[in-house]
Amino acid sequence: MDHDRLDKRIREAMGDHSARSIARKAGISDSTLRSILSGSRPTVDNLVALARALGVSIEWLATGSEPGRTHLSTSASIPFYEALDALVAASPPSDAIELPAEFVRNHLGCGEGRLAATEVVGDAMAPTLCQGDLALVDLSIDSIARDDIYVLTFEGTIHLNRVQRSGSALIVLADNPVYRAWTIEATRTPGVRVAGRVVGTIRHA
Repeated sequence: MDHDRLDKRIREAMGDHSARSIARKAGISDSTLRSILSGSRPTVDNLVALARALGVSIEWLATGSEPGRTHLSTSASIPFYEALDALVAASPPSDAIELPAEFVRNHLGCGEGRLAATEVVGDAMAPTLCQGDLALVDLSIDSIARDDIYVLTFEGTIHLNRVQRSGSALIVLADNPVYRAWTIEATRTPGVRVAGRVVGTIRHA
């Protein structure tokens, strides 16, 4: 995504409308829109909501690569898995969702065939990922190169958690403070299999 110009494209599309009215129309908070206009990276669902509220295409809003008031271009079919175990096992998906292909490439940074969606179950990762949200997972990521949210298996259990490196060990965290962090010691990390990294979210309506 062209972050340096995103705020300018939003302001251009807003015209004479106030930020408050656009935020209300998009169904996001005033503070969220102000943060985006100040340079913060929007979530997938917020970008989609803003594009709809502003009457522009997601591609143009995200990249500026096409005229703003045209129909969406070719779409990418993203396999949807109802359960994490099906995603990890690479089972046949239960359904598919459609997202603009250019949006997948430029905003999510995923090539064709690399992205999958799965429904979030439970509240361990709230408020980042809430019950019923769709987590968009880059399946080409098979190692933990940076602190982020991953789908991984360890000792027969599948986890959707934030993972941080601590030397050669891994710290597995939940964004919900009710849940405690736990550590996979360095001697046990060979038993970790990374199925993918979460690169976006579509909020449950």
